[in-house]
This record gives sequence, structure tokens and C-alpha cells, in this order.
Amino acid sequence: LDAPAPQGAAAFFKNQERFRLKEFFAKPNQRLVVAEGREFLARDRTKYDCILLSWSGTCRSYYTGMVAALPHNLYTKESIEKLLDHLTPNGQLTLFNVNRLRLMLTTHDILKTKGNVKIPESFVVLDNVDPWDTQSATKLLIKPSGFTQPEVARISEISKEARWDVLYDPFMDRSSPPYADSAFWYDAIHSATPGEFVAPIALANGVQVEPSTDDKPFVYDVLPPTAIFSSWFWFSDRPDTKMSEGV
Repeated sequence: LDAPAPQGAAAFFKNQERFRLKEFFAKPNQRLVVAEGREFLARDRTKYDCILLSWSGTCRSYYTGMVAALPHNLYTKESIEKLLDHLTPNGQLTLFNVNRLRLMLTTHDILKTKGNVKIPESFVVLDNVDPWDTQSATKLLIKPSGFTQPEVARISEISKEARWDVLYDPFMDRSSPPYADSAFWYDAIHSATPGEFVAPIALANGVQVEPSTDDKPFVYDVLPPTAIFSSWFWFSDRPDTKMSEGV
């Protein structure tokens, strides 16, 4: 296991007794690498069975331009492509951060350029939360070689223990979706042009979820810039979304 982290974070976490990380990193094959994520990807030649991008944390100060979120360039189209290139043939990329709908669209675009990838079999979506939430906690699992039925069964088993909902898996029955949003995820992932499928629904919800790129790496900018002038942005009293109308 390699865990890249900026120098300040490395020093902080290495000294955290609460999480016993010093003991954890003393184990064989565990490394805390002092490096920025993209720089680490550029020089690392290792292939991984699993890569996890966990919650990085950000706040409203990012949206005002007062501070930049350090890891946002890990979620651009170019970076996701590099992350997928660092997987073993049956490797998996797990994303816990940023709006998962945006990341699904980003990954979908990349997988379309890869040969012999069955895109609908490459995704599992966990947690029953609103995909239009700007801080969506949905977990996106990506496996370019495709998830097998035993793997999905194991994911479902663990999800029950963790009280997560499996919103989408490759073996889901579209005629009887398990959750209200499952049909939406199914249709978006199975669409040949998911961006076009999602666009009118995103517009109805007042968000923007098109893939971010290195020249515009602002993955957290799901809301339009004018949102910072609204009271609901600052006081969490956002009006009800219109997702149900779009779906």
C-alpha cells in the first residue's frame, strides 16, 4: 500500500495516536509517501489491485476563491485516465470524493476509448443519496475489466454491514429498481451518450456535472458561480431540487 500525502498532512497523520497510524505504517508493504498526487502518478510505475481516492475535505471558502483545494486536479479526466492506467488487469478504482455523477461521466468518456470494455459492467454505485448533492457521499467503484457476480454479491454483503445501499450494479434488474434513484443510474450508465442524457436533468437541478479537465480542473464547482450570492448556499436552506421531474 502506497499513501501519497502532502508534507504537512504526512507529518500530521504520522503523529496521530488516535488512529494508530504509526503502528499501521510500521507494517510490511505500507508506505506513506510525501508527494502531491499527480506528481506521484507521473513518476510511479507500480500497478495496483485497488486505488482509493478518499474524502479530502473542502469548504465554502473554496467556492469564494479564497482558497484552492489541493487535490482537485486528481479528479480531472486526464488524472482519472492515469489512475486507471495504474491498475492491474483486474484492478479497481474507488472514489469517495467529489460529485459521483460527474466522475461517472468522466470515467464513462475514458472507458469508451478503451478496447473491449463493457462499460455497464464496470461500475458499482453505493449509498442512497441525491446525485445532485454538491458534496455527494456516494461511493463509486470502477473496474474496467468488469465486476463479476461473486464480487457484486460480496459488495452487497459488506454494504449491508456498513448500512450502504447498492444503487447500481451490473446485474441490477431495470424493471424493478431497488431504490428510487437506481433507474436513473442504470439509464445514465447504459446510455451511449450519458452526458446528453444527464444534461437536461442537471439543468433542472441547477448544477453542472460535465467532466473537468486539466485546463479547467474545478471539480468542486458543481453549482453555478452565482450560487454564492444565495442564502441557501451559506445557510443550507437550498430549495427542493427537481430531479423527480427530470427522471
